[in-house]
Amino acid sequence: MVGREFDLPLMAMLADDLTDDMLLDVLEEGLDARVIEELPAAVGRYQFTHALIQETLSDELSLPRRVRLHARIANALEELRSHELDAHAAALAHHYAQAETVHGVEKLVRYSIMAGDKALSNYAYEEALSHFQRVLATKDELMIDEEVASILPSMARAHAALSQDSEAVSSIIRAFEYYEEIGDVARAVAVVENAHSVWLVRGLSGVLSRAVLLAPPDHPQSTGRLLSTYGFSLGATANELEPAQEMLQKAIDLARQDDDTALEMRALAIWGHVCGLHLRWGESRDRCLQALELADQVDESNAELRALRWTVNSLSALGQPDDTLVHSETSLGLSERLRDNYWRLQSLNGIARLSYAKGDFEQVRKVTERVLTLDPQDQAGLAVLMMLEYETGNFSAGEHYLNRLLGLAPRLDGFSNPVGIALIARIVGEVEFLQHFDGPSRTPTGTSDFPPAFELVAVYIRAWRAVQLGDAEMAQQTYATLARQSGTMMVGPVGTAFSIDRLLGLLAFTIGNLKESQTHFDEALEFCRNAGYVVELAWALCDYADMRLERDGDGNTTKATNLLDESLQISSDLGMRPLMERVLSRREILKA
Repeated sequence: MVGREFDLPLMAMLADDLTDDMLLDVLEEGLDARVIEELPAAVGRYQFTHALIQETLSDELSLPRRVRLHARIANALEELRSHELDAHAAALAHHYAQAETVHGVEKLVRYSIMAGDKALSNYAYEEALSHFQRVLATKDELMIDEEVASILPSMARAHAALSQDSEAVSSIIRAFEYYEEIGDVARAVAVVENAHSVWLVRGLSGVLSRAVLLAPPDHPQSTGRLLSTYGFSLGATANELEPAQEMLQKAIDLARQDDDTALEMRALAIWGHVCGLHLRWGESRDRCLQALELADQVDESNAELRALRWTVNSLSALGQPDDTLVHSETSLGLSERLRDNYWRLQSLNGIARLSYAKGDFEQVRKVTERVLTLDPQDQAGLAVLMMLEYETGNFSAGEHYLNRLLGLAPRLDGFSNPVGIALIARIVGEVEFLQHFDGPSRTPTGTSDFPPAFELVAVYIRAWRAVQLGDAEMAQQTYATLARQSGTMMVGPVGTAFSIDRLLGLLAFTIGNLKESQTHFDEALEFCRNAGYVVELAWALCDYADMRLERDGDGNTTKATNLLDESLQISSDLGMRPLMERVLSRREILKA
C-alpha cells in the first residue's frame, strides 16, 4: 500500500503494535524469502523485488481495509515528512485520494495542487495535469471556485507545453472570467498578461482587449504589460502588424513616462519577437538588441531570454553566425543560472542549429545529447539529429529519429517538422519520401490568419515538392511568394534551415528560367560563403552545377566542373555521403 519502495521509519509508525526488534524480524523474513530487498544506496530503505508481489498483496486486502490503510499511511507520511511536504506531495495526494471516504477532500486537494506545482516546476507536464485534474474531479464540473481558479493558469502552462492549445486558452479564459466576475481586477489582469506563446495569445485577443479596459488607471505597469501582451496577440496574426506595433509603442511610452525599464525591455523584446514572426529580420534584430541594452539595468530574465532568442533567430537568418553564437551562449548561461529547462533547450538548440550550418557535426552531437537528456521528446533536438544522420548517409539512424518525431504527432496534435521531410527527400533523392507529408501536421497549411513565419511553411513544402517532382506550375506559384525573402536563411521550424536563394534558384530552374536561376545561385553562394554555412554551400554548389550543365549542354563545362569539385571537397571533408555520391555521379556524366 505504501508503494514499491518504503523505509523503516514509516513502517515503524504504521506497525505501532510491534517493537523495533519485532519489526526488524518481519523485514528479515521478507528479505530471506526474497519478497523484499534492501536498496544499496539508502540505509533502512527497501523495495519489493517485483511490482507484481506488491500488487498481489494489495489485491488480497478487502476494499474497506485498503481504504483504512491508505488513511493511516497518509497520516503517518504527513507527520514523518512534515519538513519536506512538497517533495512527498504526490504520494500524499495519492493516499488521500484513496482514503477520500475517511478524510474527505480537503487534504486531497491541498496535496494534489502542491504535487501539480512540483511536477510543473520539473517540466513533467502530463504528471502535473493528472494532479490538477484530480482537483477538478472533486468539484462540480459547471462551477468554478477559488481553488479551481488558482490552478487554471498552471493547467494552461502544462497544456501549452504539450501543444494542447485550445485547452490552454480555455483554462486562461475560465480563470480570467472568474476573477473578472468577482471583481478581483489584479488577478484577472495577472492571468492574461504573461501569455507567452503564439498559440496562446492568438486565442486570447478578445480577453486581452477586455483586460486592457479593466487595468487600474493608477497602475501603469499593469496597463503597459497588458498592452505589450495584446500587441503580441495582434502580431501573432497575418494582417495586424501595424496595430500590434501601435500597442507596443504605447507600452513603451508608458514605461518611459513611469521610468519602468522592466516594462520597456519587455515591450521591446516582444516587438522583436513579432517582427521575427513577420520575417522582418533586420527590425527584429534591432528591437531585440535595444531590449538587451537594458538588461544590465533591470532583472527581467524572461524578456532578456526572449530578446536573446529572437536575436539569435534574426542573426542566423541574416547570415551573421559569430554574433549568433555569442548570444546563444549568453542565453544558455542565463538559463543555466535560472535552472529553466525551457530556455536551456531553446539555447542549446540554437547552438546545435548553428553548428550544423557550419559543418561542426561533432558539436551537434554533443549539444543534442544534452538536449535529449533534458527532454527525450524535444522536437528540435530530434529534428537536428534526424537531418544529421540523413546528411551523413546513416539512413537507418535517421529513420529512427524520424519515427520518434512522427510518434510524437498524436500527442502534439500533429507533426511539427514537415519542412525537414522535404529536405530529407532532397538528400535521399527519393520522391516516395514525400508520402510522409500525408500525415497530420500542427503547422498551418495555407490559412491566411497566421503570420508569415508560420504561413510560409506551407509554401516551403510546396516549393520543395515542386523541385523534387519537377512541377513547373507549382514552382511558378511558390516562386513569387518566396522571392521577398531573398538574401536570408530560412530558420526553423524545429531545427531545419536552408538558403532561400538556393531554393529560389531551384524553383527558377524547374520553371525553366535559367537566367534567374543563375542569379539566385550566385547570391546563395555569396551568402553561404560570407556566413560560413558550409553545409548549405555544398548543396548550393551541386545544385548550381546541375543548372549550368542544363544551360551549357555539351559546350563549356568548366564552370560546372569547378562547382562540383568544390562541393565534393566540402562534402568529403564533412562526411556528407549522399551529396558526395550525387556529385560523383555528375562528374561521371561529364567524363562520358
